[in-house]
Amino acid sequence: MDGWVSCQWHPVVGVWVESGGGGSGWADWWPVDAGHKNIAWYQAKIQNTGLPTNIRLHVGCGGSSADWWSDNRTGSTSRAGGALTGSAQLNAVCNEGTVPPPPGDNQRCWFGYASAVAVWAIHHLSGAGAYHAIRGFDLVTDDSAYSSWAGLCLAFAASAYENALPDGAWPSPTVSGPTATAKGMYNLYEADGLVHSASIVPPVGAFAFYPGLTADGHIGISIGNGQIVSATTGSPSVVPGGYSLNGQYRGWAYPTNAFR
Repeated sequence: MDGWVSCQWHPVVGVWVESGGGGSGWADWWPVDAGHKNIAWYQAKIQNTGLPTNIRLHVGCGGSSADWWSDNRTGSTSRAGGALTGSAQLNAVCNEGTVPPPPGDNQRCWFGYASAVAVWAIHHLSGAGAYHAIRGFDLVTDDSAYSSWAGLCLAFAASAYENALPDGAWPSPTVSGPTATAKGMYNLYEADGLVHSASIVPPVGAFAFYPGLTADGHIGISIGNGQIVSATTGSPSVVPGGYSLNGQYRGWAYPTNAFR
């Protein structure tokens, strides 16, 4: 089994895969790149386990591989049968906080594709995807569809989820109707009570909203450590001033069926 895991403020320093049916063990893991060690790819083999089994991830955030600053755990997910290697993918995002947690069972991670979404955004900070879609990596049928990301902050944010989910979040990164602008999307999420308080730092992979920044608003993807990646010019970049963006930040949300 494998997948992406992330911490909010600290580097990933280890991943332990807990199997209720036996076969628990350490995973191999690699940070997405040298500049974003809070997100890592892990890979593990669960051997000699009885099925069905409950799988749970322990993600070490901060400290060292031998002495974790915090042990952050997901809930458990049942695996009734089939291969537990290769195609079995579990992604998790953790919010370990900035104060060491008390000893004991700290369930501060949850399953989902948010970490993979952040990885997609990071890959577009440089290289082939900095100014256009990456062939073989992005779900586009026309290489010229995104010859530049300039002014396409909402398309960039939507594409992050479309490309990170195995079946695609939406049929195409094109957005229209009530969500044709970042401000329109924020208004829809806000009306449905889905926007989390602006007093909370957006977790890894979340949409960060800036509805008053321009006439059409603005949106970005959180990559942890208070950083937001967004498309404002031809190349996606980390917004200056941190997630608050000079006081323009108005809250965060993960995409739901409110995206319509």
